[in-house]
Amino acid sequence: GRIASGDWSGAIRIWDLVTGQEMAVLHGHSTYVQMLAFGLGNVLLSVGSLGPARVTSCDVCGSIDDLLAV
Repeated sequence: GRIASGDWSGAIRIWDLVTGQEMAVLHGHSTYVQMLAFGLGNVLLSVGSLGPARVTSCDVCGSIDDLLAV
């Protein structure tokens, strides 16, 4: 499985739940990441504290059944 986390720098990190290893770092927000959600088709929706919402294709995220956003 995979999990996504956002931080104060605006980065989004994708983690492997089994190994605990970081799989990818996604950039694009200039302020902290306030919300994350996974969608069908390896899509990640993210919102920074000042907006805008971003929709990102995330091949490393895996299938929707393997995902958990926090």
